[in-house]
Amino acid sequence: MKIILQQDVPGTGKRGEVREVTDGYARNFLLPKRLALPATDGNLKLVEAEAARKKHHDQEVLKSAQALAAQLEAIMLKFALKKGRDGKFFGAITAKQLSSSLQAEHQLQIDRKKIILKGGLKQLGITKVAIKLHPKVKTAITVELVEEE
Repeated sequence: MKIILQQDVPGTGKRGEVREVTDGYARNFLLPKRLALPATDGNLKLVEAEAARKKHHDQEVLKSAQALAAQLEAIMLKFALKKGRDGKFFGAITAKQLSSSLQAEHQLQIDRKKIILKGGLKQLGITKVAIKLHPKVKTAITVELVEEE
């Protein structure tokens, strides 16, 4: 029996795939649990329409990520760090601070988890910080750290 999988089924296939399975497996397990649909002409057209809609949506998300990446490349954030008596700096600039600064100064909402920052920024000077907006879109913002007076 030909079926269209509605969800990922281990050992059978992934969502949206058309598979040939035994009649008993389809009637007794996949169809009652709504894991699959019979592969009729109408159901195949529905699956194709959904795949086209998903592809269009993915393209729109990619375009918006690329536009956001172009905006982010032009941004430079500036932070001041306090220096202690022994010459070391207190704290570090974190991804959360970068995210909130982008929101406050430029009205851009970037999830802190998308900012690729190991540890924190503690070095004075200008640094590029990578941001992964989409699996296919990576960009960087410029961050300048100065000593607080």
